[in-house]
Amino acid sequence: MGSVNTYPSAPITNRSEISKSKLKAFRTRNQGLIMVIVISLVVHLVGLIILGGMTIYNVSSQEDAEFDTPPRPPEQPIEKVKIRIARDMKKSSPLRQVVQVQNIADMNPMDIALPNIKSTDRVGFAKSKYAGGLSMMVGLPSISFFGLESSASTIVFVVDVSGSMILGGRGEDGFKKVADEILRVIKGIEESGSSVRFNIIGFAGQVDKLNGRLIEANDQNLKRAERWLKSNDPAKALSKFDNLKSIKWENYRDAYHKGTRADLGLKAAFAMNPEQIIFLSDGEPTTVNGSDVLKIVNELQSGRDPSVQISTISYLSKNGQNFLKSLASQNNGNFQIIN
Repeated sequence: MGSVNTYPSAPITNRSEISKSKLKAFRTRNQGLIMVIVISLVVHLVGLIILGGMTIYNVSSQEDAEFDTPPRPPEQPIEKVKIRIARDMKKSSPLRQVVQVQNIADMNPMDIALPNIKSTDRVGFAKSKYAGGLSMMVGLPSISFFGLESSASTIVFVVDVSGSMILGGRGEDGFKKVADEILRVIKGIEESGSSVRFNIIGFAGQVDKLNGRLIEANDQNLKRAERWLKSNDPAKALSKFDNLKSIKWENYRDAYHKGTRADLGLKAAFAMNPEQIIFLSDGEPTTVNGSDVLKIVNELQSGRDPSVQISTISYLSKNGQNFLKSLASQNNGNFQIIN
């Protein structure tokens, strides 16, 4: 048999001792590391507590500072100021006297001298103290036509264009003066910027109208009115006759200027529904007498609310004054005499 080599084994006691020493060294190192960690945590925790306390203290200090009442400034003595009151030594104006206006039917007509009219004159505008109704509410101007005041927003001039307007004391320029007055009123309305609308109706044996309806007072319509008034001037008949006395009105313009048809002129004016009619004539109505004209007007006013105001002018003649006065008084208007 061959021999078997055997190696001597290390003693078991020595291996066990080595393991125990290694374990002991490992435990010693771990304990040191744990102590370092614990100390670090304690230090950080203490630091956080200190910082938190300081922050809370600062915040509470600021809040206390914000709500502290500031010290009251020292009171300054009030300086006495002397005030002098000046008395107004002006005397108060006396109270206005209230004037009672009589009914037009009880008043005597006023004679007014016809002014010397020039084509460059203008009609003055002013607020009428007696004007009322819608016109005053909207601030319309008051116009003056041969002394008649009007503050209506719509006006129709109904003018006598019969041949007698240039006869007698009226003369060749009799109608021209009326035409100039109308043109000045229209120009004044235009320059005032007012919204007043107007129209012109001429009446004699027939009726002629400037326009079929009410129109604005502007430069274009002013020129139209001027041309229309010139064409309706009875004095144009002198271009065919030698003098005023020789004129045969029945042989001129189909007798347009012959007669005084007040009824036709008023009917045409009412058809335009104006607030006011200004009616000018130099005599009694023809074909339809004055009493019947008043009845016709009364029928035309029926059912109108408000009614149309009619003011009248007796132009350089005593003829027809009673009719004109009645026409005005029965229609809430004014009556004017021009001598």
